[in-house]
Amino acid sequence: DTTARPETHAPRVRAISILVPKDLRGKVEVMRSATAVNLIITDDLLYPAGDAKLSAAGRALLDRIAAMLERSRYAVSVEGYTDDTPIHTARFPSNWELSTARATTVARYLIRRGMAPARLSAIGYGDTRPRADNATASGRALNRRVTLVLHAKTSRSGHDALRTYRDSKLTGSTDPGATLTRMGI
Repeated sequence: DTTARPETHAPRVRAISILVPKDLRGKVEVMRSATAVNLIITDDLLYPAGDAKLSAAGRALLDRIAAMLERSRYAVSVEGYTDDTPIHTARFPSNWELSTARATTVARYLIRRGMAPARLSAIGYGDTRPRADNATASGRALNRRVTLVLHAKTSRSGHDALRTYRDSKLTGSTDPGATLTRMGI
């Protein structure tokens, strides 16, 4: 049968692998899957409480991560998360703004350290994707984090796996040519 059919799955993805220096272990939690590597950094290593200005220790940690990433060609999504403790300041009316500001602060810092802006995107999730129960101090601490998600390239065309999907479930379109595209910063 040679009838053209719309694609219904994300493109094939090459496995991803990156060497994380030993001195980053304990500061950065590494979670691997077939299509991505997540570098999870708790917020207390990067920022003062309730702020998005990088601390000196946070800048030093990101310098090490930037050096590691410059040896790769992976696309990187910088994801900011908070706990569910409300914030209401002039600068951050809610956790959405705080998490987004933290993600963009990290992305901009990586750009200043030489990373190509086209490789980066920044996303703020606020308190909508907790890792742990917010009922305890230790749970809230786990939920306040920035995750650098390193994405593999597709095997078909070299576009990164997150850039282009032809999947009607993702686009919400029945048009087989519909494309969902993610913008970098």
